[in-house]
Amino acid sequence: MMKLKVILLVLLLLGSTMPLWAQTATEGVLKVTVLDAGDKRPVADVVCRVLSVDGQMVSYALTDGEGRVELPTERGMEVSFSLINYARVKLPIDELRRLGGRVELTSKPEQLREVQVNAPPIKLEGDTLKYNAGSFVSKGDKYLEDLLRKLPGITISKTGHISYQGEPISKFYIEGQDLLGHRYNQATRNMSVEAVAQVQVLENHQNVRALKGKVFTDKAALNIKLKDSYKVRPFGEVALGGGVAPEIWNNRLFTAIIGRTNQMMITGKMNNSGTDLSTENIEHFDLFNSDLHISAPEPFVSQKSINVLPDFEERFLFNNAKVWSINDLQRTGETAHIRLNLSGYADKIRREDHSINKYGGPMPVEVDERNRLLNKAASYNGTLFYELNSDKTFLSNQLSGVLSSDRQEREVLSHGTSEIRQSSDFAPRHIQNTFNATFTLGEQIFVIKSRTRYHCDSEHLDFVTEKSPNAMVQELKRDSWVSRNFLNTSVPLWGNHRVGMEAFFNLVSRDFESVVGVEPKGHASFGEIEAGVSPSYRWKYANSTLSLSVPLGYISTRLDMGKEKERRGYWFVMPEVDYHHRIGGLWQASARASFRRAGSYESFYAPVALYRDYRSLHLPLPLLRVNSSASASSTLRYKDLAEMLFGHLLLTYTVRQREAYTDVRHEQSQSTTEAVRSSHLSHSFFALMSIDKTFTEIGLGIRGTLDYNFNKMPVSRATKRFDVSAHMLMPGIEVTFRKWENSIFSYTLTSPIFREVSTYSPKDLNIQLRQVFYTSFGIGEKWQGGAKWQHSMSRGISDKYEHHHFCDAYLTYTPTRRVDLSLKITNLFDHNRYSSSEINDIGYHSYEVSLRPREFLLSCLLRF
Repeated sequence: MMKLKVILLVLLLLGSTMPLWAQTATEGVLKVTVLDAGDKRPVADVVCRVLSVDGQMVSYALTDGEGRVELPTERGMEVSFSLINYARVKLPIDELRRLGGRVELTSKPEQLREVQVNAPPIKLEGDTLKYNAGSFVSKGDKYLEDLLRKLPGITISKTGHISYQGEPISKFYIEGQDLLGHRYNQATRNMSVEAVAQVQVLENHQNVRALKGKVFTDKAALNIKLKDSYKVRPFGEVALGGGVAPEIWNNRLFTAIIGRTNQMMITGKMNNSGTDLSTENIEHFDLFNSDLHISAPEPFVSQKSINVLPDFEERFLFNNAKVWSINDLQRTGETAHIRLNLSGYADKIRREDHSINKYGGPMPVEVDERNRLLNKAASYNGTLFYELNSDKTFLSNQLSGVLSSDRQEREVLSHGTSEIRQSSDFAPRHIQNTFNATFTLGEQIFVIKSRTRYHCDSEHLDFVTEKSPNAMVQELKRDSWVSRNFLNTSVPLWGNHRVGMEAFFNLVSRDFESVVGVEPKGHASFGEIEAGVSPSYRWKYANSTLSLSVPLGYISTRLDMGKEKERRGYWFVMPEVDYHHRIGGLWQASARASFRRAGSYESFYAPVALYRDYRSLHLPLPLLRVNSSASASSTLRYKDLAEMLFGHLLLTYTVRQREAYTDVRHEQSQSTTEAVRSSHLSHSFFALMSIDKTFTEIGLGIRGTLDYNFNKMPVSRATKRFDVSAHMLMPGIEVTFRKWENSIFSYTLTSPIFREVSTYSPKDLNIQLRQVFYTSFGIGEKWQGGAKWQHSMSRGISDKYEHHHFCDAYLTYTPTRRVDLSLKITNLFDHNRYSSSEINDIGYHSYEVSLRPREFLLSCLLRF
């Protein structure tokens, strides 16, 4: 423990030490007015760059609606003025003073993407960054997500999660209203780009009005502004599609009414053409209530799955999916609204695959399986939300519920001879209430947060093997109550200093019931009570913000597994320091260091051994574990709107101390896992660098990323414990060219590189390569064509590197602005298999999966 405290002290010192840069000293501020040289009218949104003696940019600003701007000046500097359709002007400061701050720009029309673009692509007003949608949309773009992926500084994950300069967004608004909560995929994947006028990033967004100017936040929110013609009227689209080889269909419906006092959105999709709809209604992480987060219990029984390379899912997904949502928001006053969100998802997936698992260690084992699977999944969600958000009071309450089911039927041919039949069911459901209140008395702030969730689920597993012709049946049930509660108050001291105190009380209660084969019914229960206080201090000065909090308290836990009982209690102190600094107008830096101590528990407790699948047996241990961790992270962000350049660097290091590890014994017919009491340390380091540059004049965008992930931890195989170091490096680049309005060319390359280092790990690297080339081009005024080529290189199931090439094409005819007729052809080369492998479990996991054949889909889309 002493060693961990020493490491924590070093991390705190490193994490909170941040270099400070002083801004260039200036001789004063020069007021400038920019006019059109022809008609002498003011010119708005002119980019004004202040350049040092050696030509480096010191600062920049945009002219307002009257063509006016104030610029910091120093002797010897120059100022550059530029705007699309005008000739660039560069003047020394002395000359600018002699002219009385009056600058005239000469009109010089340029054909950018074959149209005149008068609005700048990006402009900054206070803490709001505004992207002009028309500057980024190409004719081949269909939905809001297509636009967001092109915006500099914004990234979207495979599941639709939106980040700005490497940080997840805290809120997603449409015309300033929170219609969808955190299920914003319903808008990004369904709303037409034709309706979008502007995308706004609200930097340092404090969504609680009573806390504005009092509590700093570095989180960003997104606001979608619509064109005037799409406001306060129904708009949307209906699409019907059908095809052959085999018989396929793909249909969709979207409609919305976006007004100032009420909003409504309805979505519906159904297809069997391989388009994955499982993340359409996904709820993204809620940053505002991160301290109230309650993780949903994971299923204990394993579901057979394959981690294929991104962008290839639609090629092997034999689905029959349906998804829908209904969202309605009504304003009940100037600062209050009520919201109802309902959604549902159902899918039936068939798959055939061949996998080979080569488990390393002192007793290496190779497991060869050919699988035939049928998955049936369904999920239904409901949310009723109320919010009052005034200048002095914030109240919100959210009642939500989830009802789900997941069934898998699996036929396995093991090592070419042994046949196994297995079926499993998982049926989770929960109901949850979240309450938030914030109010002020003068300068004192009071905050109340509370979340309570009831969760229950049942799991069924049965399997038959040649060795055991009688079915092995396992039934599991789990009930849990979780409540998290916080009361916080803070008051200002002298200057910009503020101190606060928070009290918290958290409760967990879980009951488990199990029936395994002919064993008698087993019962187990777990409980935890956590209580404490957290003093905090916050200081804000100029461009710097420093926050410090020290939660301290006591945790009491209990575990009852029949004859096995355990009680444990412990005190904790968990300091956290957070520092932010804005460096001039271009750079932002932050650092964070923290220490955590918390329990780590089994997902399911039972007095007997449990099966995860037909060959995986888990031996539960009546052990209450307490884990500790210390982490430090630093972030550096760069944003230059004048040059359309964004950059982001994130470094994170974490050391963890655990009281137990898992021993795994792989055998030809069975794998057994068991928890072992033993304190040990693990280390992880993560680095992410991204650069995003847009050359507006030539329509070129370049985005480069470089990720590195390192983990070092002890691993145990057949009671032999040894250290494993895992390295992953993933460079990537995306190039987009869209000089012309009706054409776009893009190229994406990523290359994950894996290596594990241990006594038993493979010695060579595992390298994967993924390339995607996409083009969309206009053919006259009413035709649009496009093609996508995908290439992957990876180690295949034969243990040799294999290359896979895929090609798709589409053609769209638009007789009117409201109608599209499209033909899409997928898998032109008619490939029927795909194989890959990854380093896993001190060995290799290789797989081969059947692919969808060449398919033709004809669709008709109607906009309204």
